[in-house]
Amino acid sequence: VRVGTTLITFYPTVRNVKKADSEEPQIVEGTLFVKAGTNIGESFQGGLGDTVIGSDPGESGVELDDRAVSKRHATIRVMSRACRLYHLGSTNGTDVDGRNVGGVALNDGDVIKLGKIEVRFVRESVMWSWLILRIQ
Repeated sequence: VRVGTTLITFYPTVRNVKKADSEEPQIVEGTLFVKAGTNIGESFQGGLGDTVIGSDPGESGVELDDRAVSKRHATIRVMSRACRLYHLGSTNGTDVDGRNVGGVALNDGDVIKLGKIEVRFVRESVMWSWLILRIQ
């Protein structure tokens, strides 16, 4: 997601996986890893519900330090089986994987750009696989 000059990536994390014989839904959570911009190296975890991203997102939001990022630039909505990103109408727009978006489903590895900040969205199960491959 691109907010101003900040690019944010969101990584969903699967906490409870639905079993074949279970009627309980899969719950998806996620983590944003800042890979470029003033917040580089930071990460933010999210759970079910909405998380606002911006320069002044409120208590439970993701705060990015970039002049091109609006106070409430975008929001990530985590639902039981999916994650979506919504642009909240800022002047500078929000990009996901190089495309300017208004609202889009987030997939593992998507890169979100907000201003000059880039963030990657990653699923925990994928992250563990990557770490195991790098250690061996």
